Amino acid sequence: MLSQNFIVKSLMLISLLAFSYFILINSTVISDNNQIIQNKQLQDLSRTMVRQAALFSVENIKQDNHEGLLQLANNLATEPLVFDATIYDAEGGILAKSDNALTASQITGLNTPLSIDGIGRQQLIEPIIKEDRLLGFLRVTFEKSTLTGFANHHYRKSDRLMFGMLVISLVSGMMIMALLRKRERSSKPVTTLFGGKA
Repeated sequence: MLSQNFIVKSLMLISLLAFSYFILINSTVISDNNQIIQNKQLQDLSRTMVRQAALFSVENIKQDNHEGLLQLANNLATEPLVFDATIYDAEGGILAKSDNALTASQITGLNTPLSIDGIGRQQLIEPIIKEDRLLGFLRVTFEKSTLTGFANHHYRKSDRLMFGMLVISLVSGMMIMALLRKRERSSKPVTTLFGGKA
């Protein structure tokens, strides 16, 4: 028949393993949720920037001002997080593009194995509309990896700290259990320790 002491220790060990599993699972969930929130914020900010740039290009398209459109595209491309910008008419013809602009297939890396050239880049296309009339499109490529790299570094650092604290908690728990067991043994009478009567 199992002793009461063995059952209590087994329950404590099972509880410790369950708590550890719970912490590990939730730390992963927290990390994934942070990534989702970060991507959503990046998407919203990028979309807002492209939408505002599209509004600025309306008058230049109506006036057929290619110099103004070229200046807008180059100004967008000078932003640290923007790789290039291209403005199209309603039929898809190029009206203006930044000096470093590449084609859509080059940007996405469709011509390279596993689309490796497109890794870390995000393209947004915004219609240019005036009074419900489609005037053209604005395509902007963002260097997504530049923005997310800094945040990802801190997320990974937080994960390592969390796992480190978990390991320290487990080791501390085992040390406390070992100290309590040693104290319990030392408190027994000497005759009991040697198999005699208490």
